[in-house]
Amino acid sequence: MTMSLDKLIKGVAGAIVLVFLFLVMSNWWGDFKTASEAAKAAGTETSSTATPAAAPQGEGSKPAASTDASAGASAGDSTPSDTAAQASKGTVVVMIEGLNFREKADRGSKAIRALSKGEKVELLDTIDSWYQVKDKNGDIGWISSNRAYAKVEK
Repeated sequence: MTMSLDKLIKGVAGAIVLVFLFLVMSNWWGDFKTASEAAKAAGTETSSTATPAAAPQGEGSKPAASTDASAGASAGDSTPSDTAAQASKGTVVVMIEGLNFREKADRGSKAIRALSKGEKVELLDTIDSWYQVKDKNGDIGWISSNRAYAKVEK
């Protein structure tokens, strides 16, 4: 009788452990899917830290053109001299630590630097899902217009 009771207790304990592991994995998978779907819906930055530039494609070669439909051809073609005379359209407050400040309106574009949470930049233009901004140093670049990352103050 005690032998079968021991087996029963071990069986129940094993089942409880399996149910616990299943619940933990289900919760993890749900969190992963939710974050994945949110990033896809945002269609912009998916990292809260600056990412290094893509590996060089060869000496003097230009990066491949983006296939991202949200970054129009004209969006990343502006240079500081093109936009220096633009009037400010407001102020953008950075909502996350490490927001990528990019050379062009393209997720594959080189990050100039990472902006700090609470940092304010001057809004120059809006194209698709990008803000063209000027920082306190006078550098002009692009940031995601996702409200989770940046907020416009009038």
